[in-house]
Amino acid sequence: MPTRYAICGLSNRAVHEYALPLLGSADAEEDYSGFGDLVAIVELDGVRGERFLAATGAMVPLYQPSEIDRMLEETRPEVVIVAGPDFTHADYAVAALEHGLDVIVEKPLAHTAEAARRILDAEAKSPGTVTVAHNARYEPSMYRLRELVQSGTIGRVVAVDVVEGLDSYHGASFFTRWNRQRKYSGGLAVTKGCHTLDSVCWILDDSPRTVFSAGGLNFYGPASPHRPLNRDGTPLSAEVELAHNPYSRRWLAGRLPVEQELFTGKWQRLGYEAQYPAATSRTIFDAEIDVEDTYSSVLTFTRGSSMTYSLCFSLPWEGLRIGITGTEGRIETEWIVRRDDPAPATRQQIRVERLFGASEIIEVAADPRGHDLADSRIRHDLFRGPSRDSVAAHAGANALQGALAVAAGEAMWRSVESGEPVNVPGLLGIDASSEWDRKGDAL
Repeated sequence: MPTRYAICGLSNRAVHEYALPLLGSADAEEDYSGFGDLVAIVELDGVRGERFLAATGAMVPLYQPSEIDRMLEETRPEVVIVAGPDFTHADYAVAALEHGLDVIVEKPLAHTAEAARRILDAEAKSPGTVTVAHNARYEPSMYRLRELVQSGTIGRVVAVDVVEGLDSYHGASFFTRWNRQRKYSGGLAVTKGCHTLDSVCWILDDSPRTVFSAGGLNFYGPASPHRPLNRDGTPLSAEVELAHNPYSRRWLAGRLPVEQELFTGKWQRLGYEAQYPAATSRTIFDAEIDVEDTYSSVLTFTRGSSMTYSLCFSLPWEGLRIGITGTEGRIETEWIVRRDDPAPATRQQIRVERLFGASEIIEVAADPRGHDLADSRIRHDLFRGPSRDSVAAHAGANALQGALAVAAGEAMWRSVESGEPVNVPGLLGIDASSEWDRKGDAL
């Protein structure tokens, strides 16, 4: 019998990753309609929900967030998929767990460590379990890095260094959305940084202990050095400012400005009228922006290794540079994309340099679709059950692991504010050294 699913939060991610595949839509990358039935959608924006149903022809009941308990009783889902804005995750997940249901939560698990703790407490009292959709674990290069580290190729890991950048198009887009306010996203070290923080923990099979960070709002907001102003230093009108905004001018040829990115493409035209009223102007220089766009952090892990992590939301390129140093050598790799490159790379190189032996280059196939096909792989595990490779790699992220990634991201911005190191498990009120695998692997 197909599993009965309800989706809470009809985000773009929810549409493409879950709803269209479950409905067997021709626009879906895969058809999972034979494995699951979509029985309900919870969405604040009723207009968006109705447009989605009209576009797909699906006969699925729509509910408001305040009606989640009624939805659970009337439609009787077996699994609840939580994919709305980060600040909604805890309420939806806790409600499902209180009804004894399994939950799939889009990363991050929640927007704050306190909200993540609510989910952990609800899971502990429920027969249901939580799986966090940390799809970055499923990228082929991440799989290979974990395999190399866990097989002892470079001995005991002592240090990791990561440089992560978002380019001036993608990075800027975060500052026109709800992500730009901490009350909704928890800060970009949570909403975006959780991908990398979780991946490194998974590669090392370790949990973060302390974080010390510096950072700030250096590219966006009202004090941005890139904000066009009148000659007397006063702000321009919204229309004139947009015309002179260097971010929009950089990407305007053949595209809409970054401020309008949300509304391009067939499914994006479903709109977000409740969340982003048409009459409301949003720019990357708005005063309500209260999150950092640049971080430099040092993390320590429970088993003794450390990590430096640079995260910037306004670079000429997008991607990751990763180095892992062990007692027997070093692994290095990078995946850098420049938006104006004529063709994306199809191979990614991992360089293994042994301290007392031969070096080697390992090539990993790369694919621009679906986060290097990670989305396809995680969908398989979520809807059909984990593959043999996923089981061997412990690829499924459980609630505690998701909570630690949230807490590490929160520790980054809290350290920026305080100038002091922050204890990561302390934000969750746990002893992570003894609880990293609590309740076992997800999936």
